[in-house]
Amino acid sequence: MATTNQQARTVNPSTSKVGDVSSLILLAVLLAAGFILNFTLGNALAIVGIKPQFIIAAYSLAILLSGAGPAQAVIYGLISAAVIQFTTSIPGLNFFTESVSALLMSFLVARKVGGDKLYPLVCTFLTTLLSGALFAVCGTLIMGAAHRAGQGPAGPGYRRLQRRGRPGADPGPAQGPQALRHTHRTIGPGAASGPLVM
Repeated sequence: MATTNQQARTVNPSTSKVGDVSSLILLAVLLAAGFILNFTLGNALAIVGIKPQFIIAAYSLAILLSGAGPAQAVIYGLISAAVIQFTTSIPGLNFFTESVSALLMSFLVARKVGGDKLYPLVCTFLTTLLSGALFAVCGTLIMGAAHRAGQGPAGPGYRRLQRRGRPGADPGPAQGPQALRHTHRTIGPGAASGPLVM
């Protein structure tokens, strides 16, 4: 009977940090925590007019803990943006804002901006600030373009209602079958805009 000498095989993980499974698991856990915080604490704090986005803090912490490079940071930003799509007011915009912000976070962490002890706080604050500013500016431009494209008093939608004899103002109280003919639809400067929710 022949004896075979078998040794245990070991599989070395990829040296590329872009496909590092442990870092992606860390990101998933932090995003889940951020998502839960958005629905609980984030909605409670929205009463004061500002809704914090805990998912930004989650991917910033993942970049900080994993020491992600630029490519991995952009992947973190894209994954985080996909999660944010469940709660955003402008779908798709977060893919741009979170990618740029995650890239900034990677850059700031690599240079330890803010000193050895304060750089996690400083880097996360600057990343959150950039993400919010980009979302606000781009969101305002997108909503303004939608307003100019026909949602406001100068747009074609408003003019169509005027041709039908129904301007955008409230026609007054209607009773009986006339109530169905005098339905009120608000079209004006406030119709195309609303609170921007990241």
